[in-house]
Amino acid sequence: MNEISTVVRKSENVSEAHLDLLIDGIALAQTIRQYLTVDSGLVPCLLPWMDSLAEVEVVRSRFFPSEGAVANAPVLMCPDDLDFWCTIIIAKIEHRQDCISWSAIGLNRSEPNPPDAIGCEVEWSPSFAGWRFSKDAYRKVFEEFVGQNHS
Repeated sequence: MNEISTVVRKSENVSEAHLDLLIDGIALAQTIRQYLTVDSGLVPCLLPWMDSLAEVEVVRSRFFPSEGAVANAPVLMCPDDLDFWCTIIIAKIEHRQDCISWSAIGLNRSEPNPPDAIGCEVEWSPSFAGWRFSKDAYRKVFEEFVGQNHS
Protein backbone atom coordinates (compact mmCIF):
# COMPACT_ATOMS: atom_id res chain seq x y z
CA MET A 1 0.00 0.00 0.00
CA ASN A 2 1.02 3.57 -0.60
CA GLU A 3 0.88 6.19 2.13
CA ILE A 4 -1.37 9.23 1.78
CA SER A 5 -1.15 12.10 4.26
CA THR A 6 -1.20 15.88 4.60
CA VAL A 7 1.22 18.57 5.72
CA VAL A 8 0.86 22.32 6.15
CA ARG A 9 3.48 24.07 4.03
CA LYS A 10 4.11 26.77 1.44
CA SER A 11 4.07 25.63 -2.19
CA GLU A 12 6.38 26.72 -4.96
CA ASN A 13 3.85 29.27 -6.30
CA VAL A 14 1.86 30.06 -3.12
CA SER A 15 3.39 32.17 -0.37
CA GLU A 16 0.80 31.38 2.31
CA ALA A 17 1.02 28.09 4.17
CA HIS A 18 -1.74 25.64 3.23
CA LEU A 19 -2.68 21.99 3.54
CA ASP A 20 -0.89 19.89 0.96
CA LEU A 21 -1.31 16.29 -0.15
CA LEU A 22 1.58 13.84 0.28
CA ILE A 23 1.98 10.48 -1.43
CA ASP A 24 4.61 8.30 0.20
CA GLY A 25 5.94 11.39 2.01
CA ILE A 26 6.38 13.52 -1.14
CA ALA A 27 4.10 16.37 -2.25
CA LEU A 28 1.71 15.15 -4.94
CA ALA A 29 2.65 18.11 -7.16
CA GLN A 30 6.28 16.95 -7.11
CA THR A 31 5.54 13.24 -7.46
CA ILE A 32 3.22 13.81 -10.42
CA ARG A 33 6.13 15.23 -12.44
CA GLN A 34 7.50 11.69 -12.80
CA TYR A 35 4.49 10.94 -14.98
CA LEU A 36 3.35 14.25 -16.51
CA THR A 37 5.09 17.36 -17.81
CA VAL A 38 3.55 19.97 -15.50
CA ASP A 39 4.54 22.77 -13.14
CA SER A 40 5.45 21.52 -9.66
CA GLY A 41 3.63 24.51 -8.13
CA LEU A 42 0.17 22.97 -8.52
CA VAL A 43 -2.03 22.83 -5.40
CA PRO A 44 -4.69 20.34 -4.25
CA CYS A 45 -8.16 20.89 -5.67
CA LEU A 46 -9.52 20.01 -2.21
CA LEU A 47 -8.28 23.32 -0.79
CA PRO A 48 -11.20 25.59 0.16
CA TRP A 49 -10.09 28.31 -2.26
CA MET A 50 -12.44 27.84 -5.22
CA ASP A 51 -15.25 30.38 -5.59
CA SER A 52 -17.52 28.05 -7.54
CA LEU A 53 -19.56 25.81 -5.23
CA ALA A 54 -20.32 23.59 -8.25
CA GLU A 55 -16.57 22.99 -8.73
CA VAL A 56 -16.11 22.32 -5.01
CA GLU A 57 -18.90 19.73 -5.13
CA VAL A 58 -17.36 17.99 -8.17
CA VAL A 59 -13.97 17.77 -6.41
CA ARG A 60 -15.39 16.43 -3.14
CA SER A 61 -17.79 13.93 -4.66
CA ARG A 62 -15.16 12.49 -6.99
CA PHE A 63 -12.16 12.50 -4.65
CA PHE A 64 -13.93 10.08 -2.32
CA PRO A 65 -16.50 8.24 -4.47
CA SER A 66 -18.98 5.84 -2.89
CA GLU A 67 -17.92 2.21 -2.47
CA GLY A 68 -17.84 0.35 -5.77
CA ALA A 69 -17.70 3.58 -7.79
CA VAL A 70 -14.98 4.91 -10.10
CA ALA A 71 -14.55 8.65 -10.67
CA ASN A 72 -12.27 10.91 -12.70
CA ALA A 73 -11.40 13.37 -9.94
CA PRO A 74 -9.65 16.73 -10.24
CA VAL A 75 -6.78 16.43 -7.73
CA LEU A 76 -4.35 19.27 -8.57
CA MET A 77 -4.90 22.74 -10.03
CA CYS A 78 -2.98 25.83 -10.99
CA PRO A 79 -2.88 28.28 -8.04
CA ASP A 80 -3.26 31.33 -10.30
CA ASP A 81 -7.00 31.17 -10.97
CA LEU A 82 -8.11 28.42 -8.57
CA ASP A 83 -10.72 27.05 -10.92
CA PHE A 84 -11.18 24.38 -13.59
CA TRP A 85 -10.06 26.67 -16.45
CA CYS A 86 -6.33 26.25 -15.82
CA THR A 87 -4.10 23.16 -15.57
CA ILE A 88 -6.02 20.35 -13.86
CA ILE A 89 -4.58 16.94 -13.00
CA ILE A 90 -7.16 14.14 -13.00
CA ALA A 91 -6.90 10.87 -11.07
CA LYS A 92 -9.06 7.85 -11.88
CA ILE A 93 -10.14 6.94 -8.34
CA GLU A 94 -11.69 3.57 -7.56
CA HIS A 95 -13.36 2.93 -4.21
CA ARG A 96 -12.78 -0.79 -3.83
CA GLN A 97 -13.95 -3.04 -1.03
CA ASP A 98 -10.47 -3.23 0.51
CA CYS A 99 -8.84 0.10 -0.48
CA ILE A 100 -8.98 3.32 -2.46
CA SER A 101 -7.02 3.04 -5.70
CA TRP A 102 -5.72 5.65 -8.12
CA SER A 103 -5.44 3.56 -11.28
CA ALA A 104 -4.54 6.39 -13.68
CA ILE A 105 -3.46 10.03 -13.69
CA GLY A 106 -3.48 12.52 -16.51
CA LEU A 107 -4.05 16.04 -17.78
CA ASN A 108 -7.60 17.25 -18.18
CA ARG A 109 -8.44 18.04 -21.81
CA SER A 110 -12.16 18.73 -21.25
CA GLU A 111 -13.89 22.09 -21.30
CA PRO A 112 -15.01 22.65 -17.70
CA ASN A 113 -18.37 24.16 -18.54
CA PRO A 114 -20.48 22.87 -16.89
CA PRO A 115 -18.12 21.93 -14.03
CA ASP A 116 -19.19 18.27 -14.04
CA ALA A 117 -17.71 17.96 -17.57
CA ILE A 118 -14.21 18.11 -16.05
CA GLY A 119 -12.33 14.87 -16.59
CA CYS A 120 -14.44 13.64 -19.51
CA GLU A 121 -11.43 13.89 -21.80
CA VAL A 122 -8.08 13.12 -20.20
CA GLU A 123 -4.58 12.65 -21.59
CA TRP A 124 -3.58 9.72 -19.36
CA SER A 125 0.03 9.05 -18.40
CA PRO A 126 1.19 5.77 -19.98
CA SER A 127 3.89 5.28 -17.31
CA PHE A 128 1.73 5.54 -14.17
CA ALA A 129 1.33 2.11 -12.53
CA GLY A 130 -1.19 3.14 -9.87
CA TRP A 131 -1.37 3.73 -6.13
CA ARG A 132 -3.39 1.94 -3.46
CA PHE A 133 -4.31 3.53 -0.14
CA SER A 134 -5.91 2.23 3.04
CA LYS A 135 -9.48 3.47 3.39
CA ASP A 136 -8.82 4.82 6.89
CA ALA A 137 -5.81 6.92 5.84
CA TYR A 138 -7.63 8.15 2.73
CA ARG A 139 -10.74 9.11 4.71
CA LYS A 140 -8.59 10.97 7.25
CA VAL A 141 -6.91 13.03 4.49
CA PHE A 142 -10.28 13.81 2.89
CA GLU A 143 -11.75 14.90 6.23
CA GLU A 144 -8.74 17.13 6.97
CA PHE A 145 -9.32 19.02 3.72
CA VAL A 146 -13.11 19.15 4.00
CA GLY A 147 -12.86 20.31 7.63
CA GLN A 148 -11.08 23.54 6.63
CA ASN A 149 -13.01 26.78 6.67
CA HIS A 150 -13.87 28.23 3.27
CA SER A 151 -11.64 31.27 2.75
